[in-house]
Amino acid sequence: MIKKRQLINKGDEIVFTNLTTKEMMAVTVTEIKRYESFKAMYEQIDKKLMDCENDSLEEMLESTYKIYTKEQEKEWGTVAIGIEVIK
Repeated sequence: MIKKRQLINKGDEIVFTNLTTKEMMAVTVTEIKRYESFKAMYEQIDKKLMDCENDSLEEMLESTYKIYTKEQEKEWGTVAIGIEVIK
């Protein structure tokens, strides 16, 4: 899964599906930023853009490491993807 995110480029279209409602949303990739670690990424990106403005850095990292291992992070780094909804 992480390798797949490394292949995303600016201008690509992505379709997200809400697993509960099955609602789909198409977006265009507007920006790609790569970081060596989640910590570095979270320190650089405005928390409002990630909908976690009330979370501490430690809480954000703890939540992230429930999904991705530190080994995956070390091997692949992290990718922040800017998106715009296609209307």
